Amino acid sequence: MSELKTLQEKIEGKLKMLNFTVEDTAKILQAEDMKAIERHGSALESVIDETHQLKLQVQELRIENDDDPAEIRNWFETLEAQIGKFEETLKEVKRVAAGIRLAEEEKREEEKRKRILDDEIELEKAKIEARAKLEKTVKRSSEDTENLSSLGAKLPKLEISKFQGTFLDWIRFLNQFETEIDKAKLTQVAKFSYLKELLVPSVRASVDGLPFTTEGYERAKSILKSKYGKPSEVANAHMQCIIGLSIIHGTHPAKIHEFFEKLTSHIQVLETMGKVKEISGFVRATLDKLPDIRADLVRLDDNWQEWGFPELIESLRKWCDCNPIPKEDQNPEPPKCDFSPRDPANRNSSNRYQQNRNPPGEKHAFQTKEESGKVGRSCVYCNGEEHRSADCKKVPGLTQRRKILSDKKLCFNCTGTKHQAQDCRSKYGCQHCGSRHHTSICDRLSGRNQMMLVTGNLEGSVIYPVVVVVVDGIKCRALLDTGAGSSYASAALVEWLNKHPTHVEHKQMEMMLCSTFQKVQSYTVKVASVDGTFEMTTKISKVDKGVLLTVPNPNYEELISKYHHLEGIVMDDNDTKSELPIHLILGTSEYSRIKTETKPRIGQPSEPIAELTMLGWAMMSSGREAGPL
Repeated sequence: MSELKTLQEKIEGKLKMLNFTVEDTAKILQAEDMKAIERHGSALESVIDETHQLKLQVQELRIENDDDPAEIRNWFETLEAQIGKFEETLKEVKRVAAGIRLAEEEKREEEKRKRILDDEIELEKAKIEARAKLEKTVKRSSEDTENLSSLGAKLPKLEISKFQGTFLDWIRFLNQFETEIDKAKLTQVAKFSYLKELLVPSVRASVDGLPFTTEGYERAKSILKSKYGKPSEVANAHMQCIIGLSIIHGTHPAKIHEFFEKLTSHIQVLETMGKVKEISGFVRATLDKLPDIRADLVRLDDNWQEWGFPELIESLRKWCDCNPIPKEDQNPEPPKCDFSPRDPANRNSSNRYQQNRNPPGEKHAFQTKEESGKVGRSCVYCNGEEHRSADCKKVPGLTQRRKILSDKKLCFNCTGTKHQAQDCRSKYGCQHCGSRHHTSICDRLSGRNQMMLVTGNLEGSVIYPVVVVVVDGIKCRALLDTGAGSSYASAALVEWLNKHPTHVEHKQMEMMLCSTFQKVQSYTVKVASVDGTFEMTTKISKVDKGVLLTVPNPNYEELISKYHHLEGIVMDDNDTKSELPIHLILGTSEYSRIKTETKPRIGQPSEPIAELTMLGWAMMSSGREAGPL
């Protein structure tokens, strides 16, 4: 009975709580504070639900105690009536809340409609003003023309150059002919005569047989437009000229001005045709044709990787303004395209564009500003203006330099911002060893004596830093190469992964006589340690080789037992084959992510070094400089 009494007392307490809460309802609803109304409704609903639960518990106990059913039912109905009053209050609270919510929504919609209406009104006003301005300009131009006519002003006679029968010359000829001849007040026969006189013999032959009539004139224009005026062919001809622009080595203003004029003339035609966006993918390749001023062009814009041709031309124009052509080098001849691809007059020719090559003995300039004795960019390590990053004396250590690059989130290849080394589009690498990392963090020997990961030519046994990893569930060996700007995977590994490429791009490859574009497929994969304690997502580029390379088996167990400083090291690779296949190369960006604070195990100068990474222990031959990979 004590439990039943306790429950009944709780019900009485809940009813008192409900009465107390309901007393504030009118005041809260009158304030129309949405948050307060919602809190009040939640409080009422919570107490009512708890009261219902207690009611059921009391009813169950009284039935178990064999109380009179009629008395139980009477008690139940009385309590239900009391609770019903509070539920009606709760319904009113919810109704008011819904009304306020609906009113707020209608208010927002009304404000939105008003904003849209205001925008439309402003747009109409702008259209009316623009139309009035245009009409005023046209009227003034017409008045000026009439004034000139009344004064009898004589303008110089315009001469139209003959059409050469090429896609490149078509837009120029068509615009001039339509403006000066086709729209003039002449008979159709006279226009046909002018047209034939403005064609070179090889082109005129295609319309010579037509009659000197209006129909013949229209047919002649149709023949020329169908043969030379196809938008796709015209755009392609100018695009091929842009692709075929010669690489300009050095900083000679005359050559760069000529390059700028050629590029500008082709881009202007493509802009007129509305085709310039279709070739935006060739901006980077065009920029790479100016390797020795490339740094000057992009230095002031961190978003240069997003450039289109208009931005490139504007940057090149500013450079030309700052570097005028010396008087003795000025050339009055207009720029010409290196070749006219797919033009009818050239289809049987064997012309092929060639890249400008440095004369024997001439060295490439790696810093444009060095030629004038100035540094083109401050040191990224100490911010000094008087030396390059590679010559920094304040931060000489390679480990500290790599840490600064990592902390500043700079590219390990070009020290640029907003991209990693694996995404770096610069075609230059280390000036010491030629690998894809910045010269200032090179830890290899310069020249031919450096250890090359694929074609090393050192005497004796070489131990390469190799770890066993799991790539999306596929176990394989990965070579840690701090000289690689990107990470690479073999074609066999990509096939086992059965993944689709996340990115496909065409990179320019320099060959003996020309430049070619090669398709490179990139994939996003997860690289994890064998024990599963570490995992990272990275981007890899596919190499069309079944195996990237093979390295000699160092027999890790024998090395660990032979050298005391290697005691306790556990290697994940216990293969006994003489040669070990490598299917993955992890570059400098990935190395910075897997590096740990554990000090490397270093023995005597001729003994191997071991370093703990997030992917496991890696062992390598010692070099002149004991340090990290």
